[in-house]
Amino acid sequence: MNETTHDLRVLGDALQRSWRADYARRVPAKSSRGRRLAVILVAVVVLVAAGTAIASGLLKSASDEQQGMLNGYALFKGTHPSCKRLNDSSFTCTLDKPPTEISFYGPDGQRLPNAYLGVKAETVNSSRHVDGGCVATSADGRAWHCYLGEEAVRQGIIGRDYLGSYLPQPPTG
Repeated sequence: MNETTHDLRVLGDALQRSWRADYARRVPAKSSRGRRLAVILVAVVVLVAAGTAIASGLLKSASDEQQGMLNGYALFKGTHPSCKRLNDSSFTCTLDKPPTEISFYGPDGQRLPNAYLGVKAETVNSSRHVDGGCVATSADGRAWHCYLGEEAVRQGIIGRDYLGSYLPQPPTG
């Protein structure tokens, strides 16, 4: 059970206890009806919001991930990523050319063209909130494995506190 599911279950249990306590007091029908309606409306709003948040991560399409890479980190600028969904929380993505927005240099000061293997970068959702991250799986930086949500945290690509952060613009190197 993931953390979101646990939180939703705890919230649902609390709402149910609150409703039962309110019902048990047997306040006058008019007041009781208003309170019940308020509790039901709050529960519906919470469940819809939570469901939308969960669905936005779980239902991310390959094209959403491609755009999430471009909006998540400037190193993907101009690389035209092409992604394929592997499962609910991961994609493989290929860039049409190596990234150029960051460079690596050796001890002699020379640019290292094939030093991308293991480089990590965040991805964002359509509202520009960090929803995961990618790690380069090739030295030339054209192949990436991307993960969503908690899986990106487990893979060590992003920190738990960074997940969900708002990024108005893609960061640069």
